[in-house]
Amino acid sequence: MLRPVIGCLALLMLVSCQKDKPKPETKELVMSSLSQHVEVIAPVNNRSMTVHQHVKGKSVFVECVIDDFSFTNQFDQNQEGQGFINVFVDNKLVNKVTQAAFTVRNLPVGQHTVKLELMKNEGENYGLVKEFTVHIQP
Repeated sequence: MLRPVIGCLALLMLVSCQKDKPKPETKELVMSSLSQHVEVIAPVNNRSMTVHQHVKGKSVFVECVIDDFSFTNQFDQNQEGQGFINVFVDNKLVNKVTQAAFTVRNLPVGQHTVKLELMKNEGENYGLVKEFTVHIQP
């Protein structure tokens, strides 16, 4: 009688001691309630970039999934498959992002064009550029 009770308690402890999955780190860009989702895929040199974006208030939450690529903040090293993303808002460079997920905050009311350009560490373009339009409502 004692064995089934101990077995159930052990199973309960194993199930209840699961760790929560970590949330991805994000980087906020200070710039900037319409919710939208856009997914774009374009292959270049056996590499593709999928971009998900979501507008909430005056912020745009962006997530990039890039095949065969890793982010780095070492801008002077030339490693194939590594680099960063240049983020443009209305054709103005606002930041160099070294993370796959980031937020553009405090965008003014109106329509804005966001462009993401995949870059090599030394600043050369990989040829992957994604552009999308967001509308910030008052």
